[in-house]
Amino acid sequence: MIAWFLAAQLTWAGVLSDGNAAFEDGRLDEAISLWSEVDRPSGRLLYNLGNAYYRKGDRSRALACYRQAQRLRPRDGHIHHNLAMVRTELETVAPPGVSERAWVNVLTPAELGLLGLALVLAGSGLVVGRRTRRAPGVAVGSTALLAVGLGLSVEAWQAGGEPPVGVVVVERAQLRDSPRPDGDVVWTFNSGSELAIEQAFGDFRLVRDGDGRRGWVPQSAVWWPGQAEPAPAPAPAPVPAPDSDAPVPPE
Repeated sequence: MIAWFLAAQLTWAGVLSDGNAAFEDGRLDEAISLWSEVDRPSGRLLYNLGNAYYRKGDRSRALACYRQAQRLRPRDGHIHHNLAMVRTELETVAPPGVSERAWVNVLTPAELGLLGLALVLAGSGLVVGRRTRRAPGVAVGSTALLAVGLGLSVEAWQAGGEPPVGVVVVERAQLRDSPRPDGDVVWTFNSGSELAIEQAFGDFRLVRDGDGRRGWVPQSAVWWPGQAEPAPAPAPAPVPAPDSDAPVPPE
């Protein structure tokens, strides 16, 4: 197990180093390809990937990378700066599909869960200690710690189960009332709009934005790190030329 972990770390470090070299040489497509192959990218790698997309002029994919990097490295000022900058450069975008909680700028969901667990344990310790000594205020303190700890644990659990947030990567994405190309268009999102992805159905995704708009957009219209690029539609089969030697069917 330890050998596998060390091998994985060395492989990851090699991919990061090779990608950095390609990025510095201006081989942006190569850097993006290398970094995109990592199954569970770190916040640092996602930040680098966002920089590569940004340098290519793809603001929407850069935004998606910075947003996901922020969730993994919430106290990284460089990520906050780039995320705010690219959001400013993208015009008339929908508000994020998932509400931004204040703690996401300080803690990851895992760190929040650990903090909640620590408060629950501290509150439980006070409850046990109260049985041996009658200290004033212990009951109030233990109850408060337990309540806050449980609340933070629930908040962390809910945050961990939130749907992924994709970013519109086409110039215009039409929101339809059904997952069909002929569905009625109820809204149009501009490039850079951040949408929560709730469900997949064929070539469409059920999305919602921060204003409560909900509907279906094509899979090719939204992207987030880790999502496979949609395969291009197959070309229609060529119609065979008529065989001049074939017999003519009777009328």
